[in-house]
Amino acid sequence: MTSVVDIILIVAAGAAGGILLNRTGFPGGGLIGAMVAVMLFKALKGADITLPSNVKLAVEILIGITVGTMYYPGMLLELKRLAGPILVSSSLLIVLGFVIAIIYARFGLLDSSTAFLGTNPGALSAMIGLSTSIDAQTPLVLAFHFTRIVLVILTAPFLLRLFNYLMR
Repeated sequence: MTSVVDIILIVAAGAAGGILLNRTGFPGGGLIGAMVAVMLFKALKGADITLPSNVKLAVEILIGITVGTMYYPGMLLELKRLAGPILVSSSLLIVLGFVIAIIYARFGLLDSSTAFLGTNPGALSAMIGLSTSIDAQTPLVLAFHFTRIVLVILTAPFLLRLFNYLMR
């Protein structure tokens, strides 16, 4: 069982890592810094510290509130106009993830649940939450999505410049 002190230390480590990396100007520094700091803390402590479900729920609610505040008037009209491209791109990502998951599972690299959740698009917190509720290897699902997030954050500025150059 995780103690209150462990929870406080995890939160402090995550906050320190997030603030530190954010102040360096690293893209997505708050998120990446917090994740890396907590992982390092847990590795150094050598204990399996997990947050209680009510704390996880509070974090999910805060993320939901943060996303909800991004809504602006006229957004639904814009989303209606872009519904086709949104559905096509999302569907293609899901199908591609599905195909990759089949390959990983068929070759015995991963069990089917872990392969599916690891290779499909989705918010890290949602996919981790889902992986804990089904028979999937949560640390491996985390590794897939953590790597995806870091790679997207690190390559996005370069790829956006390349994309804008190619679109001229």
